[in-house]
Amino acid sequence: MADKTDTPNPGKTFKGQTFPPVRTVESVQAASDAQKPFDKPGAVSLAVYFAQSGIRNPVMQAGMRAFTSIQRATVEDWDAIFKSF
Repeated sequence: MADKTDTPNPGKTFKGQTFPPVRTVESVQAASDAQKPFDKPGAVSLAVYFAQSGIRNPVMQAGMRAFTSIQRATVEDWDAIFKSF
């Protein structure tokens, strides 16, 4: 049986998933552009912010990860990001 697409499918596929998740050049550039204002001295990852803030509930952590695409920021920036969470 011939493959329906001409290009190979990069990435992993999971049970019941038709197409693997693939990031486009535009989505990578958008994520990079969104991160730039937060790349400051003293920036920490979200996991460090959780530890410093005492956020230990895994459900709340998952919700906060889904709330933002930012990977590193200062504690003050994280507080501002999650002010409306």
